[in-house]
Amino acid sequence: MRIYLPAHLGYIDELDLAPSQAVAPRIPIPAGTVVFAVPDELQRRAETGHRDAVEELEFTALYGAADYAIALLADQQVPHQRLVISVDLPQSAKVVPVGSEMKDRLGELVDYALTVEETITDIPIVCVHIDEPAAASVIDAALSGDNQASQDIGDLDLLWYDASELAELPRS
Repeated sequence: MRIYLPAHLGYIDELDLAPSQAVAPRIPIPAGTVVFAVPDELQRRAETGHRDAVEELEFTALYGAADYAIALLADQQVPHQRLVISVDLPQSAKVVPVGSEMKDRLGELVDYALTVEETITDIPIVCVHIDEPAAASVIDAALSGDNQASQDIGDLDLLWYDASELAELPRS
């Protein structure tokens, strides 16, 4: 299962990853971490339809993780750019739907949110999505309570980087 891990540049820096062209950098995902993924039921239904339907669900999960990443930035002394790490979970990984207490915070995205039950160690990064540096001013305004900025975030695109390009992530 492909999951989308909300994060920030400080998380990448703390891991002190040394990307290699031969091997994808690997990360741990601690128990209790909220991640986003396409729910199995929606995935099955979409697979019987058009490929576009599956991609739309993946897009929703990715941008759900990006929205969640904003909250992670609030108290961090890192560039205020949304960052989402994509990984493929092994089938042995234990993830469960988030609790109902998250419904108000996540709204419609609650169906895409999962909690990691047991720490997952040493999982390879597939790719990373990150905001352009110019997005930091919009995110700063949203974190300060600017409602218009919060809405404008929905218009921002994320940039895609392969796992081998972590050293090249743009910073504001």
